[in-house]
Amino acid sequence: MLMSKFRITMIIIFSLATFFTDISVFAQEEASFKTAETSNGEDSAVKAAVEQFLVAFGNDEQEKMKNILLPNSNIASISMLNGEPEIFTMTTEMYLLQREGKQNKKFQEPVRQYTVNVSQGVLAFVRADATVYYDGIASHHTNDFFILMKDKGVWKILSGTFSTLPLTTDN
Repeated sequence: MLMSKFRITMIIIFSLATFFTDISVFAQEEASFKTAETSNGEDSAVKAAVEQFLVAFGNDEQEKMKNILLPNSNIASISMLNGEPEIFTMTTEMYLLQREGKQNKKFQEPVRQYTVNVSQGVLAFVRADATVYYDGIASHHTNDFFILMKDKGVWKILSGTFSTLPLTTDN
């Protein structure tokens, strides 16, 4: 009798574990499907907003940059070019004011690889790995990170953070 109670208990535990595992896997697959479904339609729009910003930034087109930025957005960078981290942070409004009226050096920053995560169709996190070129000559690599929010149907940048890395084969 004792053996059969043990056996019944084990069967119940196994059955419950299997049941809850199946429910958990189903829920994860369902959530994953919804995230992929939502982001697939938005990835290209998010990438386009980042591309527009990077092109405007490289061409020093202040008004175009302002149109892609949310109010109270910020910009930051960390440079590893000299071996020691150099950190820079400020609001994009202050950053653009500093650049206004100056002859800023133009550059191109073609993105090699994007990683885009979209949440609920209104919030996006983007990693954009690129190389910066001045006058067609590679200067350094960057890993750019952006947070975007959809404002009245348009993707806009809340935050842009750039890490500057020396040219190597590792990055």
